[in-house]
Amino acid sequence: MSAVRTARRVTRGAARPLLSLLFPPACWVEEKPLEEIDAGLSAGVREKIARGLLDPYCGRCGLTVSEHAARSPRSECPRCVNRKLGVAAMARVGLYEAPLAKLITTLKFSRRWELAAVLAPFMFQAIEMRRAADADVAVDALVPVPLHWRRGLARGFNQAEELARHLGRLGGWPVYNALRRTRPTHEQTH
Repeated sequence: MSAVRTARRVTRGAARPLLSLLFPPACWVEEKPLEEIDAGLSAGVREKIARGLLDPYCGRCGLTVSEHAARSPRSECPRCVNRKLGVAAMARVGLYEAPLAKLITTLKFSRRWELAAVLAPFMFQAIEMRRAADADVAVDALVPVPLHWRRGLARGFNQAEELARHLGRLGGWPVYNALRRTRPTHEQTH
């Protein structure tokens, strides 16, 4: 982590009590006033995300499947039965739709690194639910997907690295920046 980013975090952390008095915290999604214990999300938003955690999905690609198809923790959707994905298991928080889509795009494109701490507990819960359903699923370490240096410069931080850092703390897993992006590929949104 760069010294500039560390200085920004320390400054924001020190100013937070004063800012909370002047500008009471609000939900990241609904912009309703919150209490500190809400950690940035209203009860309604938390409930929507929690419901998404319970939706049945393919254990290999993450696509939503019917409840009948998802009875086994190793269930695969019809597309994955004969495919070699190189993925042993998949855990997901929910679909890329409201309210998760707003949280993710705000984290990625609005330089709101503090949202990583809000999203990480949901990711941790998804992983733990997957591990409980399938004893063969294990987490040894986290390796965030790297950004190309130009995109990292434009965004100011790597959101995957921020999420991994918070998730690693929750699960007691080491985080390794073991990959490097060598080409500036197109953004997923394009």
